[in-house]
Amino acid sequence: MQKYLPLSLVFAALFAFESKAQQMLGLSASNYSGINRMHVSPASIADSRSKFSLFISSIDVNVSNNYVGYYGNESIYKVIKEDLDVQESNLQVIQNDRPKLLTASIDYRGPSFMVMLSPKHSVALSTRVRGGLNFNNVSEPIAEILRAGAPNEAMLDRVYDNNQFSMNANVNAEIGVTYARVLFNKGSQFLKAGATLKKVTGVYSAHFINKNMNFIISTRDYPAPSTDEYHNVEIQDMEAQFGYMSEDFMDGVSFSKAMSWIAASDAPGNGWGADLGFTYEFRPDVEQYNYIVDGKTYLNDRKNKYKLRVSASLLDIGGVKYSHIDNIRSYTINAKNENVNLDAFENAEDPDDYAQVINQELSDEAFDIRTEFTSGLPTALHLDVDYQLANKVYVNGTVFHNLRDKYAISMRQNSLVAVTPRFETKIVEVALPVSLYNNYQIFGMGAMVRLGGFFVGSDNIGGLFNIGRPYGANVYAGLSVLNLSRGKVKPAKVKKVKPVKQS
Repeated sequence: MQKYLPLSLVFAALFAFESKAQQMLGLSASNYSGINRMHVSPASIADSRSKFSLFISSIDVNVSNNYVGYYGNESIYKVIKEDLDVQESNLQVIQNDRPKLLTASIDYRGPSFMVMLSPKHSVALSTRVRGGLNFNNVSEPIAEILRAGAPNEAMLDRVYDNNQFSMNANVNAEIGVTYARVLFNKGSQFLKAGATLKKVTGVYSAHFINKNMNFIISTRDYPAPSTDEYHNVEIQDMEAQFGYMSEDFMDGVSFSKAMSWIAASDAPGNGWGADLGFTYEFRPDVEQYNYIVDGKTYLNDRKNKYKLRVSASLLDIGGVKYSHIDNIRSYTINAKNENVNLDAFENAEDPDDYAQVINQELSDEAFDIRTEFTSGLPTALHLDVDYQLANKVYVNGTVFHNLRDKYAISMRQNSLVAVTPRFETKIVEVALPVSLYNNYQIFGMGAMVRLGGFFVGSDNIGGLFNIGRPYGANVYAGLSVLNLSRGKVKPAKVKKVKPVKQS
């Protein structure tokens, strides 16, 4: 079978970057996740349970789609890692005339730390690398060609109208500075806010945004003396954008050179990003956390005091501009009544190859070529509500909603909603997230365990252990080495204050 863009190439392209993921749902709501919760709620470091936290690193790997379910003998992770062949009988293809998507991503959170400057003020410094390959808003006929590697017989000699297709591939490195402070703290009412400013370095970027395409697929004979046939795509109308960073730009790039790009201006791409967020806590019994030392009353800073916590954040505002006269290409394509040999893409392996074939197959009048483009960050709205059911037992509801347009040149946070019950202490934590992800379409179950500063989990555990018919897999793990608890005095000196009952 001929393959123009097989699924294995999709995954191989991502992992070749050596660097957007789901959101560590089991960990992100925790009051003891430190730096990790800050990435979804920058206000969280104010009034933290720790006065100092040193984070080493974590990695979060995610693969998901809403088109093909897998029920083979091997896990999805093993199939990808070992490049195993997947039989057609092991796939369940969803054909419902709805747009398709596929996401493969890696989120590496590097060395970071948080310091509480005072009971009201906290700051943090974080490092991060995110790589993502996202196929979004793909019409079903195009999705089937990408999946199978060739049009099937039933697709020939039919008119396909209003077809769309978006692909974005990005690798970004970033350094972030976060500041958060308590805005209001009186009785049962508590409010804090935070913001993160990020210097973002673009390491790699490519995109193909097809806003509209009407086409017919047929077979034709090659000119004599060949007797072979090829698949001809008659493009009646097409409006698209195609941009990429040349592979030549990456030749000879050492690790030290890539790291120097983070703070330098000669990187392939440069930009800025920001996160903004607020957190409100309802503390109906806050008096029970008071204690007396040497005749003075203090509030126990080591304990969570809320019955209800509500957080809202606007994440990843901003973008990265790529500009280079020799190694950045951006095409605006407006094609009408063009014939394209689909088989010509068979041996294409990288964006340079695809660009060469496109240039060969389309007439010069179809192109407008530039040497720069801007790729957006995965801007999203994050909302979560956390409710204390009992001592150390919580249930959390979370929404991540993508704010990027379907035609955007941008990384993308696929929308999801999740409910996560958890048992939480400073030393041990267990969480069991249940979610609708991939734009609220696919059901997933996960689990997370934290022991002190070490955590491991998955937002979609079915793909790891081959449970059901998974549409993806996710796994994450990380380590904090130092979390200094807050507290003014030794426990032996503490005399707890009994709350006064209101008449």
